[in-house]
Amino acid sequence: MAGGEEGSEEEDGQRDVEEEEVEERPGIRILNSMRSRVATLCCAYLIGMLVVGGASTHALQGILRYEARKGNAPLGGLSQSLATSGEDLHILFNQTYLDGTGSDWIVQTSDGGYLIGGTSNHKPTLVKIDWNGEVVWNNTYGNHGWYRTADVVVEADNGDVLILGQALLSQGGLYNQVDLFLLRVDAQGNALWNRTLGCESPTWKSDREWWSESVGGVLKSQGGFAIVGSVYDTPYERGVCFAMEIDEEGNKLWERNLSLEGGCGTLGGITGSGGLVRSPEGGYLFADGARLHKLDDNWNEEWSRRYGRDKNYAYIMSIVAHPDGGFVIAGRIDNASTRRDDVYVARLDLNGDVIWESQYGEPDVNEWGRSIAATGDGFVVAGTFATDSKEGYMVKVDLNGEEIWESKPDALLIGVVPSYEGGFIAIDWDWGARSLYEGEPPSQPISESPAILGSIAVAALLIMAVCLGVAFLTKRSRPDD
Repeated sequence: MAGGEEGSEEEDGQRDVEEEEVEERPGIRILNSMRSRVATLCCAYLIGMLVVGGASTHALQGILRYEARKGNAPLGGLSQSLATSGEDLHILFNQTYLDGTGSDWIVQTSDGGYLIGGTSNHKPTLVKIDWNGEVVWNNTYGNHGWYRTADVVVEADNGDVLILGQALLSQGGLYNQVDLFLLRVDAQGNALWNRTLGCESPTWKSDREWWSESVGGVLKSQGGFAIVGSVYDTPYERGVCFAMEIDEEGNKLWERNLSLEGGCGTLGGITGSGGLVRSPEGGYLFADGARLHKLDDNWNEEWSRRYGRDKNYAYIMSIVAHPDGGFVIAGRIDNASTRRDDVYVARLDLNGDVIWESQYGEPDVNEWGRSIAATGDGFVVAGTFATDSKEGYMVKVDLNGEEIWESKPDALLIGVVPSYEGGFIAIDWDWGARSLYEGEPPSQPISESPAILGSIAVAALLIMAVCLGVAFLTKRSRPDD
């Protein structure tokens, strides 16, 4: 009986505990519900703080970088706010990246940065900068011979960069032959391969001891890269323009002479990424300095034009597309009345006919337009002012060619590209670059926002995972109904 009584007492005790637990369940449910709500609110708060705080911190950092640059950067003759005709050019950054001279071009890369290229101490040199002018990397590629140049550039689909220039070759102890030089680097600036490449199409080339090849432009093609250039028989000044295609490894696929009206002009004077652009209606536009040639998809010439005013011909140095159709060319033209050079700009339709043309500059000095960039509301031309000095020249025109402002920085400008939100970046011969805006510069470019938001999204997902884990554990801790 005693054992039965003890068992009965234990069962009664278990029932009492279970009844107490049942009585406590509503309170536990309320507590668990409060925990879940608090966890949810904490997660929402953390995610909101991450998004707002992360974006605000980045914007604040951008503003601080801009203010520091604006106050402390050596401006090389540019005032803090560069006065123009009714406008102020505000400086986002103004940096000199290398000692000496030799920078030739600047291009915008697909990752939102910029690549400045040229030749330093007879060797190809590249400087990669981000949107804010900070150096990502800079390299000089030196073990390829005594003299190599980096004249034009094209970006491959995977972010690699192909540089083309000239290679001075030695024959019999004399550096009397100049072939094409090719260098491919990856997005981090590491050299992948380099080679020299000669044009074999001129029949007289094999009989000559002297020749010089130069590249006029390069574009991506279906098989790799399409190149136009020229080869000159130096003593006789006999020139032939050619087109060739190479594969991704720099192997020549084909080449052919270009039969051009007016012969083959001088290609070395064209700066930037070259004087070769695709036409929206098919084929190519190719500037050889003195003339503009329209070529079909098979590299046959469809038409050729010379441009100028008052019986004076213009020298074409840069081409960009017009947002309303056609193209805009920039260069220099001789002023008939003063016998001085002025900046020349003209808008052309797809047939090469002039829609409008104009020239800019002061009457008693020389101004050259070396590069042109579209800014959305018009175009900026960068070049040189008074060729016997180290002054540069910039002019902004609207979509109809009307001058908006001009400026004369203390630097020989040789290239210009558009930047973010209506700004532009101009480079000079001395490895200097300046990012300029007509209004206040942005604290960050729009194109960086996806990267920033991507980082924030990853962090937000991590926090959400933690929150879900907390909610799961909270649910596991609840007693069964």
